[in-house]
Amino acid sequence: MTDEDLKIIEERAAKATAGPWTASHREPKRNPRSFVLTSEPRGRIQIACLWDSPNASCLDDAAFIAASRYDVPALVAEVRRLQRIIDEDNTLVAKIHARSFLGE
Repeated sequence: MTDEDLKIIEERAAKATAGPWTASHREPKRNPRSFVLTSEPRGRIQIACLWDSPNASCLDDAAFIAASRYDVPALVAEVRRLQRIIDEDNTLVAKIHARSFLGE
């Protein structure tokens, strides 16, 4: 994943509605639905609405979407941290290689 990929993901996350996001489910007689919601001072805001189908659990999907509000930024931060470690290791290996090449 490139730095540009990570920047695009971070920008999308920054533009999304602030969290926390929660999943909710309603079971009316027809068309059961799951929702992703957030709370603001003026009340709850619907982020997404998913309709249940015989092949999917929309509440599980809604929970996944709600968790992504925190999971995506955390994963981007972890990728950046690991990339820094790899860069530091590569720099160290290059220095060791250069010293051994020079006979130090």
